[in-house]
Amino acid sequence: MATEGSDAGLKGLPSRAWSCETLCNSASFVVRNASMMQQGDFSNMPEDELELQLQALEAARSSLDMQPRVPLQQKEPKEDKIAEGASVLGSAQPPPQLPTPTQCRPTSLLKSLTLAANPSPQSLSKPLHEPSSQVSTECAEPKKSRPTNTPRLEVSERSAEPVNKPSPEVSTRSVQAEKPNLGVPAAKQTDADFQKHLASIATEETDTQLQDTMVDQKTQDSQQPDRPVKTEQESPSKVPLLDDKTAPRPELGEHTLTQAAISARSRRMFTLRSNGTKKVSEEVWNEWHKGKGSKERQRLEQIFARCGYSHEVFISEVEVLRQELIEKDVTIEGKFMTDEMMIEEGISEQRREAIKKHCRSNPRQLMRRDTYERHVIHYYVELVVKGYCKQNQKMQLSKRANWEEEGLDGLGSFEHEGGEDGPFEPEEVHVITDDEEAIEKEQEREEDKKQVGLPEYDPDQCMVTSIPKFQAALAKRIGKMELLKDKFDKADSLTTTQDEFHKAIQTNIEEMKAQDKVIADLYAKSVVQGFNKTSQAHAREQMDAAQMKAAESLGLETRCRPFIPKLAAKGKPGGKAKAAPKRQVKAKAKASAKGHLSACAELCANGSYPSELEEEAFDGPGRFAEVYAEAFADCVPATTLQTLAANARSDVPRDLGRSSAPTQNAFRDADRLVKKWGLRWNIPLSTYEHSSEYRVPYLSPRALLTHHLSKTPELLCGGLRDLEAAKPHLQSFWDAYRLAHPEHQIFKEAASGTLLLRTTIPVLFHGDEGRGVRKGNTTVCSLESPLGLDSHTSEKYDVMECCKQNAANDVLLCDNQNLNLKFHSYLTKLLVFLLPGKIYKNSDVMTGLLEVVFRDLRSLFYEGIVVRNQVYNVACVGCKGDLAWFAKLGQLDRCFLHLSYVEDRLMCHECLAGTSDKPFEDLSRVPAWSSTIYEQRPWSQSPKTGLLQVPFDKTKPEAILRRDIFHNSKVGVLQDYIASSMLLIIELGYYAVPDRAGNSRNSTLERLFGHFKLFCSVKGAAPNMHGFNKSWLNASTRKHYPWAKCKGSDAMLLVEWIELLCTSCLHRILEPGHTRVLEGIQAGAAAARTFLKAMYQHGLWWKQSCSKYILQHGNRFLKCYNFMAHLCLHDLGGFAGYAMKPKLHMLCHTVSEIRERLPHRRQPSCLMYGCEGNEDFIGRICRLSRKMHQRRVCERVITMYLTKAFSLHRKYLRSPEVGKKRKRN
Repeated sequence: MATEGSDAGLKGLPSRAWSCETLCNSASFVVRNASMMQQGDFSNMPEDELELQLQALEAARSSLDMQPRVPLQQKEPKEDKIAEGASVLGSAQPPPQLPTPTQCRPTSLLKSLTLAANPSPQSLSKPLHEPSSQVSTECAEPKKSRPTNTPRLEVSERSAEPVNKPSPEVSTRSVQAEKPNLGVPAAKQTDADFQKHLASIATEETDTQLQDTMVDQKTQDSQQPDRPVKTEQESPSKVPLLDDKTAPRPELGEHTLTQAAISARSRRMFTLRSNGTKKVSEEVWNEWHKGKGSKERQRLEQIFARCGYSHEVFISEVEVLRQELIEKDVTIEGKFMTDEMMIEEGISEQRREAIKKHCRSNPRQLMRRDTYERHVIHYYVELVVKGYCKQNQKMQLSKRANWEEEGLDGLGSFEHEGGEDGPFEPEEVHVITDDEEAIEKEQEREEDKKQVGLPEYDPDQCMVTSIPKFQAALAKRIGKMELLKDKFDKADSLTTTQDEFHKAIQTNIEEMKAQDKVIADLYAKSVVQGFNKTSQAHAREQMDAAQMKAAESLGLETRCRPFIPKLAAKGKPGGKAKAAPKRQVKAKAKASAKGHLSACAELCANGSYPSELEEEAFDGPGRFAEVYAEAFADCVPATTLQTLAANARSDVPRDLGRSSAPTQNAFRDADRLVKKWGLRWNIPLSTYEHSSEYRVPYLSPRALLTHHLSKTPELLCGGLRDLEAAKPHLQSFWDAYRLAHPEHQIFKEAASGTLLLRTTIPVLFHGDEGRGVRKGNTTVCSLESPLGLDSHTSEKYDVMECCKQNAANDVLLCDNQNLNLKFHSYLTKLLVFLLPGKIYKNSDVMTGLLEVVFRDLRSLFYEGIVVRNQVYNVACVGCKGDLAWFAKLGQLDRCFLHLSYVEDRLMCHECLAGTSDKPFEDLSRVPAWSSTIYEQRPWSQSPKTGLLQVPFDKTKPEAILRRDIFHNSKVGVLQDYIASSMLLIIELGYYAVPDRAGNSRNSTLERLFGHFKLFCSVKGAAPNMHGFNKSWLNASTRKHYPWAKCKGSDAMLLVEWIELLCTSCLHRILEPGHTRVLEGIQAGAAAARTFLKAMYQHGLWWKQSCSKYILQHGNRFLKCYNFMAHLCLHDLGGFAGYAMKPKLHMLCHTVSEIRERLPHRRQPSCLMYGCEGNEDFIGRICRLSRKMHQRRVCERVITMYLTKAFSLHRKYLRSPEVGKKRKRN
């Protein structure tokens, strides 16, 4: 098989073609030996040297045959060539120099060399100086590597236009090389026969035939067969395949590729380059790598063979690939189900039989026995089948032509193969009409609608749920255009184009706002009057119009981008604008901090820099650094604070109070600045040294309360900044508390004269866990005052009817005291310590640290704090937390963790409930366990945490563990009530679709969630949930008791919705027996909502009338819950709902306690021990801890807390709302 170049598989030749220098040296060597043969000096040439010379000639001929063709030179007159040949051959000068390989065609040159090396006897007798009529040094054209049959581009002698056939006359002009000296006189070199032979060579047509001549010309000619004369180069498409047995035998001397050589070339072509890119297109690459023997690879191998096995031709010249793909993707979601489970999913009996029949056809894969009940058979049921099918037909045509060699003809025909039906026929030119142009514009507008970001809505869907989402998206679009308009507004001057864009943007914004107002009015009117077909059609029209305006704004925004005016950089006059910081931070925090710093720069310019700011310096010197410290406490990165400080220093003549040069530690620099300015509470840190491994920093209660009584007494005394004015409020607090808990240790000490009630500060201790790093937990403990920050006002709002009973005759000072649930949690809660989970879970560090804290509280109770020559004592009125925290804090042996349904186990730390004679499920007015309250201690030995060291109540020390109404109701019992009520309503058949598939629990719950979303939309609420399903209700089967995974705020919203849902169902009763079920659910929901709402609408102390009102609804809810649980168990076929849990028992304790305190004139609110505000505080502290390095997380979080609380306290004192009473709602 003929081909060009050289490869690993070439036989009998060097691996690479000879260089030009080697070729010229070989030619000179042949000429010198030719002179020796011309003189008949054969005896001086050894036989082995002669053999080497012959091999060199053969190699030179082959190498010259592979050299690239050079452009033809313009031919000269024949007379000049004859004269030039005569002067060269007939003169006495040395023999003529042979042309270089790049200056001639190798065929004639090799003939000349061959003749010189093998002269005939007749030619040796003729003189060399006789001129020849035609002398030519032009060589035959080498084999081409182009795959096409297009003729080469040549230039005619008389015209510069390209022609399609070569000129029969060729040029003899060549560059002279160094002439070898043959050492023979010119007269002796002339011979008549030799001159005739040269003339025959000159007249021979060298372009049509190639003769290979060896040492013995006659012998070689007789041995070689006759070969057909090639008039032009064959097309690469005529190259036979490797396994083609009928192909003609290649000519002698032509290069032949072996199978190994072809494979090597293929591998090189389909391997990655050094930079990882492919040498071929992605489609060809994929076709080749479908595997050896595949149809795709065989087709590519055939194309490679037609290209002459040249990878350059295959890759660069022509690549035509037609590919048809049909992609099918089917995803089947199913599970193994029993007959009972299929019935629950709402599958009809006919379909169940079909499922069983199909599964029996392949029982090994589609049927299985139950792991525990071997007689139960599970069948595989396909629930959801998702399919995707796409047919793609791609045509890729790539063609490049060599202009210098092929010209216009090199581009070839622009026709290409089509599909299986034949080539593509040229179609008639189609003229686009006005209608089609309008259709194209409409399609472009539809694409702009999709890009603008407005949600798509279903035309068949009720617009009550689509309009709010659409309005929110439209508002975002308007906001983006307003930001763009602001850039034009801030420019000092606008060009004509910019001014036109500015007007267009303003007009577009006004149009979108007007459209938004129309949609809002229509929505409000339709919600009140109800959606009908006319209103919904009108809403769709307006939404379509708004979409068009938004799409126009998108196009306008794109067109005006290049014309947005560039605002001048702010800074010093004549100075360069400062570069933005390299580190990217949160834009909101950075912009907020920078805005505050710029606003306060002028206030700091003329001020002093005290070590600690006084209260009178709010709006004067130091305000700049105060805001800087607030940004630091908000966890704005310290590097950003440095950048902000540097920008501010350009406007401030001083160095922000820095005493030393900045270091490489950005956090330390910011911390030093905050400390120097006194921008945090100056509370010393204590260190608990548990061991050499664990040293935990914390804020001792003594240090905390000493600082706050001295600097910020309003945080402990209900907003009163004067300790003398706070004494009556403290006295009234303890007088009211005495009614509920006269056994507290403080009253014994007050009776003995050890302390004064009016100078004793009440505190609560709270602890709980929050989310830490790496899915761990972080324990946070804090102190707080039960008095709210707005308790100091004398104005009182009575917002409920129960509060107005005997209001004129029953007035106490404590009635002005409010719950500590308002204002920022950093102001109302005082951080003591935090412990990451990796510390307290692997050691007893927390136990030792709690003991230190409780010992400090004991010291504060008996010894007190001296402030302004007055001793102030601190008394703890309880520990707050959930049941899990109580089990750790008190190290309880009798708690909810020991609940058992098999044997009698005591499960309450307050009573002896949990036995068969004292069931904890007893919710009656006088339960059996009520006589055992505080009768026995819940621990076998004193807790190691030091809980008993806190002075509280020696008769019932476990009473210090206060019940949390938040965990017991909102995220406790109400979660069970909500889930059970929802599933029971579904079980009764409401919200089921008759005569249609899709009545499973999940499908019905989705429809139920649509009703809930409609309720929230009308109410204007935004719940933190995305849907109802069995997973959200924790009810995978009917045997599981459900409970809803909802937050406390969502629980109150769901209870109100269930009340409305039952009202709706009662208007369309399906069966008469459903009435009492729905009425029971409705009554329980209404009682629970009123019970909790009334607590939040009262202050810290309840009057007797208020206590009766709250008790009435609390007791009613317990009765409804008990009624529904009994109904499900006995009358509704054992429906799993309304589970009896420990939190329900604790809620019953709360109601019983309210009943016991009912004779008292005042009783404390249950929310005094609520943990809602503490949950927010723990979330903030844990969020800070996750942003800090864990090696010093405790210390740095406390530092950040003190800094942020300092700033918030300043804001609180500057707030105009401090002196006002805000209505509770």
